[in-house]
Amino acid sequence: SNGGGLWLDTGTDGTVTITGTMIRSNTANNNGGGVYASLAGGSDVSVAGSTFYANTATNTHGGGLWFSVGDLATFSI
Repeated sequence: SNGGGLWLDTGTDGTVTITGTMIRSNTANNNGGGVYASLAGGSDVSVAGSTFYANTATNTHGGGLWFSVGDLATFSI
């Protein structure tokens, strides 16, 4: 499974904003212990004033954050 804390799929032209959030002590068997996000083209992700702590992806990638990004997606921390 992906995304122990949050699993996000924006679809085309989606927007995700994570602000002032603690994402802590989550585990995913695959990608994104804290957050897994699949971003289609034209999507925007913004993370501000947030803490990612003690998250684990046990078999693959992204203990804190893992993003699959399509063409023209934007990401800012």
